[in-house]
Amino acid sequence: MFSPKNLLIHLFFVIICVGMLLNDVQNTGLMWNMLWALLALDFAILVRQNNHTASKLLITPFWLFFYPNTFYILTELVNLQFTSTALWESNSLLLFMLYVPAILFGIMAGVESLEAIFKSYNVKFYGLRLLIIGSLSLFASYAIYIGRYANIRSWDIFTRPLAVLNNMVAAMSWDTFPFIFGFTLIQIMVLVFAVDE
Repeated sequence: MFSPKNLLIHLFFVIICVGMLLNDVQNTGLMWNMLWALLALDFAILVRQNNHTASKLLITPFWLFFYPNTFYILTELVNLQFTSTALWESNSLLLFMLYVPAILFGIMAGVESLEAIFKSYNVKFYGLRLLIIGSLSLFASYAIYIGRYANIRSWDIFTRPLAVLNNMVAAMSWDTFPFIFGFTLIQIMVLVFAVDE
């Protein structure tokens, strides 16, 4: 759990969050999204380092619960109103240099967590990896849509289960198709590039 790489990943998280706090970044949701992405990675690492099948199977749903947050962080791009001056004004440049690493952090946590899951369950056949990537991307895109547009958060599964269920059913329409399909393709592309054959 505490390999040099994992410690550096946690250090990156702290550095980005401290930078945001010191520079009074108003979007605290970005830090929360980074935390959820980090939790997905941490649960995947726990699965990978666990030798007992029953424990792996018990921990894996926690990884799956937090995994959609790793790509959800991409939706923070809509909050980048300062981008037209990002490279010309120091305040905008500073925000840009905090937002971009935060978004990349979330995506890379997702990539790294899936690789850890593949290693943990010894998934070597590339065709199976692609099937898992496609299914996981579709699931995560659906969850991202619900989180972004229905304003449902992960913990609402426990605090407002009926609202979650209603929004899940409502999200099954042609109106949601472009978003879910687009996000699925983005994730598949990133994961195919990043995950070993």
